[in-house]
Amino acid sequence: MMAVLIAAGVFFRFKGLGSNTLALDEYYIIKAADNILQFGLPKFINGGYYERGILMQYLIAPLLAIGIQPEFAGRIIPVLSNLLAFPALYLISKRIGNDLIAITSVIIFSLSIWEIEFARFARMYAPFQALFLWYVFFLIKDFEGKYFNNYKWLLLISFTSIFLYEGSIFLTILNFVPFAVLKKVNIKYLLLSLCVFIFAVFFNKYNFFTLNSAPIFPPEYLNEVLGKVANYPIKIPKLLFPDAFNSSLFIVLTSIIAIMNLFWFLYSFKCLKTKNLLTAVLVFLFALAMLFNQFGLFLLLFMILFLWNMLDGKFYSKKNIIITSTVFSINLIYWYIFGISNKNWYHLFSDFSSFSLWGITKRLLIAFFNFPDTYFTLNNYFITLPLLTIFSSIFLIILFILLYKRRNNDDVTKFVFGVVIFMALTANLPKIVYVETRYTYFLVPIILTLVLYSMYHLLSFLYRNQLIVNLLFVIIVFTTFYLSNDFSFEHLFNIDKPEFNYRLKYDNYFKRHLYRRWDIKTPTDFVKNELNNNDLIMINENSMEYYLPRVDYFNFDYKHHAFGALTVNGGKNERWSNAKLIYKNEQLINFIETRHTTIWYLVFPEEWLHEINFSEKYKQYLVCEGIDGLVKVYKFPIKNNYKIN
Repeated sequence: MMAVLIAAGVFFRFKGLGSNTLALDEYYIIKAADNILQFGLPKFINGGYYERGILMQYLIAPLLAIGIQPEFAGRIIPVLSNLLAFPALYLISKRIGNDLIAITSVIIFSLSIWEIEFARFARMYAPFQALFLWYVFFLIKDFEGKYFNNYKWLLLISFTSIFLYEGSIFLTILNFVPFAVLKKVNIKYLLLSLCVFIFAVFFNKYNFFTLNSAPIFPPEYLNEVLGKVANYPIKIPKLLFPDAFNSSLFIVLTSIIAIMNLFWFLYSFKCLKTKNLLTAVLVFLFALAMLFNQFGLFLLLFMILFLWNMLDGKFYSKKNIIITSTVFSINLIYWYIFGISNKNWYHLFSDFSSFSLWGITKRLLIAFFNFPDTYFTLNNYFITLPLLTIFSSIFLIILFILLYKRRNNDDVTKFVFGVVIFMALTANLPKIVYVETRYTYFLVPIILTLVLYSMYHLLSFLYRNQLIVNLLFVIIVFTTFYLSNDFSFEHLFNIDKPEFNYRLKYDNYFKRHLYRRWDIKTPTDFVKNELNNNDLIMINENSMEYYLPRVDYFNFDYKHHAFGALTVNGGKNERWSNAKLIYKNEQLINFIETRHTTIWYLVFPEEWLHEINFSEKYKQYLVCEGIDGLVKVYKFPIKNNYKIN
């Protein structure tokens, strides 16, 4: 039965793999691979290089060169990567739990809609997940052996990941964890880890994208950017502390809180058996977290340091836990009172829904517990996978309580649990445009294993009969999975059909969770069939270009957050298609109204078009739309009275 279920998961990964057009993000990888075949490098016509997923690009390029369909060529790499994750997950799960937990993890992994969809997605998420799982497997082996026997594999995997995904920076940081956890230092490996980390920072931060392509931006965009406050590369916590100094009363009260935290630090540090600079810094971070109202960060650090056995002695004694809880509560109450009685901190939020007590409290809770986007990440999972998120949260809490009570037992489980929390924390630190589930996708298989481990041991505690434990475990796990949003026979058997490829059955949250796809085949086929030689084609979404004979104009507003990645040649051209760029609504309207030939405009609904009520204004020119209703085709026929000025 196990083999049949896993084989079914493999079948669904390949079913109609190349039958649907490229999604937007898939287009970038395939287009870059095309450029490799043309230039030898993923180079744009007007300069600059697309370095994201460059390893995938070079794996795809030979497949394109021998004539394999682009859609299949791009997607086969993540599918094969995803299959390589199967044995890694099994080995990790077996080391944490037992054969039943390992087999169950692999079966759920093989039949998960999310895993299958992302395995069929020509981007770097599935390959990076596979690398991460194998990394964790070798990390566990070194943790168990208490030495660096497999550390060369950690370096190799983390170095390879640099050329696959910008999330590689997390693995290069994780390279340093064994030195702290094992409390041993291998100078050679430490120096190599530092070199890999420095290279990862350079590779991720160096602007290959615009190299040798200046001037890039039009003057309007430069003015727009220069008028904004510079953004930090990482998220910054919402700190109430600086605003406390606007009042004499709160200066005094905050000083008292700071002194109390200092005494707590000195007492807690005194409790440690191992007193060195590292443990001093770690305990001091707790004190700072409370003073700077970062209570969620405090709890996450507490969990990580406990799970990795970084603090010893009486730090976790009942007496110190009571003292710590008291100090924590006093800090929390103080900053809450400050928040509801003072308006100086309101500037930290631009989205106050209400200034009622509850409205203010909600913003304070975000300031206290969200950093770095902990709440929003969990909320995204809750919205898209409510049953699994609640189920997992409950059993992860149970697992932590179980490990806390056992203290010195389950060292491997504790270590892996700490790795998951640490990686979730670091993965949320970079400041990116979107907060979506795909950015923590690589962690999900290990979270699944920890949840199953927790449940199995809870059942073992409740029932002595092993047969009953195994039977209840299988029934509860697979019933929960079957009832969740992450499993659907209908979706799996029709995975390559338009209804599911274009996510027609799902709400916007679940569409983003699976990655949104839209129908560009119907609109581009229509234009190709109706197009005359002298007609002009304009688009406003990149993937359409791959299915059209040419693109003459590209419409993209300069105020859009992605404009900087698309403009080139001083705003005259779009980077990927090299089409002439129209980047203002005035230009767009003028181009349409003064046309001297037929214009085909393939439109993806964008905010700048809503600003001019485009769909209503030009509804009489609508001639076609995709089956999902997103991409529309407008045909603006030649004007007979056109005059050249």
